[in-house]
Amino acid sequence: MSPDGTVLYYPDHDGVLVRALLDPEELAKLARARATRDFTVEECKRFNIVDDCAAYPDETQGRL
Repeated sequence: MSPDGTVLYYPDHDGVLVRALLDPEELAKLARARATRDFTVEECKRFNIVDDCAAYPDETQGRL
């Protein structure tokens, strides 16, 4: 565990050290950086994404 509690380090089954982010905001940044498309309205509703749901702004209008 990192000193600030935001990263968990653990060995995988081959003994390779894995770094896992625990901070939800950092996880969201990483996901957005790797995403190849925007969230759909259904995904925004399912995962309770309100502020960052820009896939269909006319439909969501920031409120889900």
